[in-house]
Amino acid sequence: MDPGSPDGTGAQIRTMCGRKSPGERGVALISVILLILVLSFISATTIVTSITELKIGANFKTAAQSFYNAEAGVQYALGQIKNRSAAGTLNITGSPFVLHYSAPDTVVYPLLSNGSFPFSNWTTTRLELKSGSTTDYTFQLSGYYANSNTRLQAIVRMPAFTLVQGAFMSGAVSIGNNLSIVGTPAAQFGSNTSLSTGNTDFTTVVLGGSASYAGSAAVSHVSPITPDPLGAAALVSTHNYSASNNNAGAGIVGNTISGSKILSPGNYYLTNITNGNLTINGSGAVNLYVATSLSLTSITINSGSGPVSIYYHGTGSVSLAGATLNSGGSAGNLMFFCDTGLTAPTPTAATTFDFQSNPGGTYSALFYAPYADFIFKDNDYMRGMLWGKTLTAQTNFKFQYDETAATYFGSAAAPALISWKQL
Repeated sequence: MDPGSPDGTGAQIRTMCGRKSPGERGVALISVILLILVLSFISATTIVTSITELKIGANFKTAAQSFYNAEAGVQYALGQIKNRSAAGTLNITGSPFVLHYSAPDTVVYPLLSNGSFPFSNWTTTRLELKSGSTTDYTFQLSGYYANSNTRLQAIVRMPAFTLVQGAFMSGAVSIGNNLSIVGTPAAQFGSNTSLSTGNTDFTTVVLGGSASYAGSAAVSHVSPITPDPLGAAALVSTHNYSASNNNAGAGIVGNTISGSKILSPGNYYLTNITNGNLTINGSGAVNLYVATSLSLTSITINSGSGPVSIYYHGTGSVSLAGATLNSGGSAGNLMFFCDTGLTAPTPTAATTFDFQSNPGGTYSALFYAPYADFIFKDNDYMRGMLWGKTLTAQTNFKFQYDETAATYFGSAAAPALISWKQL
């Protein structure tokens, strides 16, 4: 037989190769089904994973938002505490102090799709003295978002001293007849020792520790008030401009000002100011460091000029009798700081701010001299704040508290958030 013919061996081989055994039938179908099952499993796994990740992401978002809401609530509470402390209405005596929260403004915080607030209606929380402390208080606050709730506990440190909004003396305050307290808020007079007045009483007095007072004014009893909360020594010593000053530019010879002088913004190191008649011209701070003696006839701060700070380290008497200092201007625009009389680290002789004059001077300023004596005579008008050792005033003394003078006490008197944690 011809192998090349159709009936030959080649044809037989081709015929045999084209045949399938009975066990091979349906393999392709099974393979396709298995492939579909694998792909379905992968697809289902991918869908489940995606849904899970979406849920995790959504939960993370709501948890993070509830945390931020709680954190915002803590800051809101701290703001309320600071505002009430600054206004003198935060009276913590060891009992819980209640903070009331109102519902958020729906214009600022739109409703969620389910009709609820992004924040819950802020509810009541308490400010309570921390166990074992005299200055640290705790409070708790919850933040809500959708179905998530975060609760935080915060610790607030209260100032260690009471800010007397007017005149505070660690020693005695003695006022003669016809005291006039003008303006609002009404000035407070405070002492760690004693307060007395003539035929016109104080409006409000603050008694530190066991200080005595026999009048009929409203009384606040507090712990002994820190006499020097700003640290007079550091405050004055850090403003020694002997190495870098603007004396030459102002025509100051021998580091002394005597009589009239116009000063622009800058730093001035001076040995003496004698009968100074100073005019401040130009927007910007004017800082004068006076090392030995200080007497002033007037300080005029032109509109838009200042502020002016005088740092005094001399001894003896600061002569201000009959002066006109920043009359009609903001008290926070003129500030006197003095460390004379400090017993440490280097004892110095006490100084006196002598305002004794007749028919009277007008003074609009902050005087911070915690170791000095203040003496006023007749018809003097003081607007601003006095912080010192003793205060003596004779007849017709007029006093007005100016809130701008309290700026320097802000950091020392403000409650501070020192720590918080998530519960």
